Amino acid sequence: MTSIVWYPLTPGKDRNLVITNDEYKMRLVMTNDLIVKQTSLGPTYGGPIKKLRVVPSTDKEKTLLAFMTDNKVNLYTNIY
Repeated sequence: MTSIVWYPLTPGKDRNLVITNDEYKMRLVMTNDLIVKQTSLGPTYGGPIKKLRVVPSTDKEKTLLAFMTDNKVNLYTNIY
């Protein structure tokens, strides 16, 4: 595991975790029963993800997730 963040952070919704590893995988884990809801390939450029942050958005339909690798800083929108 290289990074972990609560996702989404909006009240009233289930709280999930996004977990990344050094194999460029991102996993969405449901915290109420610890089941992996989805696994997807993360960015494969710049190295594995080192840090994740949920970025507040003015649009309630969008969830922004900023990530940092050794060489890059980027932003995902609506990853799950």
